[in-house]
Amino acid sequence: MKCTLKKTYLALAAALMLISACKKEPVITDDPPAAEPYESGVFVVNEGPFQSGSGTVTFFNRTTKEVKQDIFNIVNNRPLGNVVQSITLYEGKAYIVVNNASKVEVVTVKDFKSAGVINNITMPRFMAGISVQKAYISDWSGNINVVNLSNLTVSSTINVGG
Repeated sequence: MKCTLKKTYLALAAALMLISACKKEPVITDDPPAAEPYESGVFVVNEGPFQSGSGTVTFFNRTTKEVKQDIFNIVNNRPLGNVVQSITLYEGKAYIVVNNASKVEVVTVKDFKSAGVINNITMPRFMAGISVQKAYISDWSGNINVVNLSNLTVSSTINVGG
């Protein structure tokens, strides 16, 4: 009887240790995102494999602790391209610099829907918004591209060297 009681206590103690060791993990989902989840949270740029595949953007909602993978593809039904270099939030839009694809994808921050593409920048790296109508985008060849944000075109290029 004494041995059975000890085994019962040991089993109960082991069960309590297992239960107390559990912690809630963040929810990871590939479900289509809600209409407006992107105004308060964290964007994570996932570069993607060099010269093959596609980079992605992940969103972490600080309030709900939800993680949403590949939100650009889910919302816009197409991949970003290779290699996703950086993201800049400016004036209600997110500018996603896609290096190997030589483009900058523009989306609205509110819902991540495509708002256009800036092309004709060879291997872009980073963007800095200057005004509602102007931004600078650096590239690998040592240029600063002056971009007209109204029509998403490169208006001039400043060579700054390697």
